[in-house]
Amino acid sequence: MVRRTASLAICITFCTLVVGGSAFDLRSSYQREYEHETFKLEGIAYLVSEWIKGHFLAFDYVLRDIATEVSPDELRLPHADDPRAQARLSWLQAKQSTIQYAESISLLDADCHPTHQVPPHSTVTADPHEYCQALKRNPALESIVTPSPQPDATHYTVVQARKIVDASGNFRGVVAIGISSKLFANLLTKITFSTQSVVTITDNHLVLLARMPARESDVGRVVGSHKSQAFVTSDKISAIFHNTSPLDHVTRLTGAQKVQGLPFLVYVGEPDRQWLANWYRQIVQYSVISLLLVGAALMAFRHHLKLIKHNSELKKFAITDELSNTYNRRYFQERAALEIQRARLNKTHLMLMLMDIDNFKRINDEFGHSVGDRAIIAFTRACRNYLRDADLLGRLGGDEFVALMPGIEPNRADEIAERVRAAIASAPLHTDDDQLIPLTTSIGAVIIAPGDHAIEQIIIKADELLYSAKREGRNQVCLGTFPSA
Repeated sequence: MVRRTASLAICITFCTLVVGGSAFDLRSSYQREYEHETFKLEGIAYLVSEWIKGHFLAFDYVLRDIATEVSPDELRLPHADDPRAQARLSWLQAKQSTIQYAESISLLDADCHPTHQVPPHSTVTADPHEYCQALKRNPALESIVTPSPQPDATHYTVVQARKIVDASGNFRGVVAIGISSKLFANLLTKITFSTQSVVTITDNHLVLLARMPARESDVGRVVGSHKSQAFVTSDKISAIFHNTSPLDHVTRLTGAQKVQGLPFLVYVGEPDRQWLANWYRQIVQYSVISLLLVGAALMAFRHHLKLIKHNSELKKFAITDELSNTYNRRYFQERAALEIQRARLNKTHLMLMLMDIDNFKRINDEFGHSVGDRAIIAFTRACRNYLRDADLLGRLGGDEFVALMPGIEPNRADEIAERVRAAIASAPLHTDDDQLIPLTTSIGAVIIAPGDHAIEQIIIKADELLYSAKREGRNQVCLGTFPSA
């Protein structure tokens, strides 16, 4: 039982280590994949944001040039035939041609009224009072970028404006450029992504400016989710989170980046099935390997249990008598010797009873060996019903049995031996035709005083007493002591 429990503990420990080790390694592998993907997404989002900043910085250089060249006294509605005004419009038109994706250039006076527009009669999409008044009210603000608050489904314009001041630094007007949202889509076409990656650019109202893969029909649509809205209102410049797109309803690991100084945000997303593809394969591999190892461990454990059982059966076969299921002579003597030594140390008495079945040869001769075997089984069963668990019972051979009872009080020895004799005499034994056969025993009982005694000598003493019981008529007990008084 101890070996079986220990083997089970080893098997469970091994299986736990296999499963736990696989789980730990998979967790570590997931963390590595997550960190690698996070680094990649943050890098792409930052790169796109820097490209956007670079383009608007280039636009601002043009605005600076215009704001420096235009005289504040020009910021008034000119007459149609004013050659100076016509020259200025031509000059603005030439400036516009140098700015890719610039849809218009406008000059506004100090009251935020348009004075010059290229192309003629065009206005930028955003309300001029929004960006113009913002520059007018804030002396420290030199320029501003304003997304249109009400884009349509097919066209979206961003306004970049810079204030015009006089020699004293007083606000005199604004120069503004209307920039098509196609600028953002063009930026994304210059970046190589994985086939499953999605890059999105929105303004700070979460209005879609561009997306790769392209979805031009969604430009101008509010595409914010709860997590992206939380990011916009937070103080963070960048973030990583899982986000479900409202456009295709795919959940992706998303790297978000604010374009510092500009009202734009960049989102780079990768579906879990893409960035975790290797990790999913590892799960399958680890699961298969773990199942194989656990299966092998269980098979080994099962085989080991069979070996334990087989060894136990061999051991039992080596120490027991097959018919009576009692100890054989050799093992009984080994165990009895130990009990005698224990009694010597504890200073307690033992009793050894040598017993045989009365008239056993006649039973075999008259009723056959099968009934003789039945007599032996009935005899041992009767003994076991009376003997204690600590008592030893062995078969010395034929119909001769021996029992050793530790911790016996000498004054009760005769009573105990008589009860054993009576128990055997009351044991039922029937022939094949259900004929009742009397089953009795003669007992030679020896009370063993504490001491260093040889079991063989004690058995010899008990054998002498047994023959005395037989001579006196069988079915009785003859009691003696060892050493003899």
